[in-house]
Amino acid sequence: MLGRGSYGEVAQAIDLYQGRPDAYVAIKRIVNPFEQEVDAVRLFREIHILRRLWTLGRNECIVPLLD
Repeated sequence: MLGRGSYGEVAQAIDLYQGRPDAYVAIKRIVNPFEQEVDAVRLFREIHILRRLWTLGRNECIVPLLD
């Protein structure tokens, strides 16, 4: 577990598909994302921004969304 915020928890894991011991991924778990419309819109906005940042620069600081 890396942290806990207002929308969920973030954990670190190793991506076994890459076959490297240093291939870390962040997993964000969101409980009841559609319970309140305001929260759903904010989460959608976060996903949209992350996708745009990844597509534009492919910067190593910005992670791609896997699923």
